[in-house]
Amino acid sequence: MTDTIGVVVRLLRVDPSSVRRWRAERPPQGPPFLRLSDRVVLYDDNDLKERRLCRALSSWRVPLRG
Repeated sequence: MTDTIGVVVRLLRVDPSSVRRWRAERPPQGPPFLRLSDRVVLYDDNDLKERRLCRALSSWRVPLRG
């Protein structure tokens, strides 16, 4: 489990404000998380890696043949 926003930011290559905004939205966006307190939020490492892979694949484009 990952509990620092710095690790999440580095893995997903996003701004810290994005991670905070995802958690504040209703329903929450971004990777699943477990809030233990106002200051402690945990993310599963596998969820973060899966999210990173999905973002990488969605940005990959195959040229169409005409």
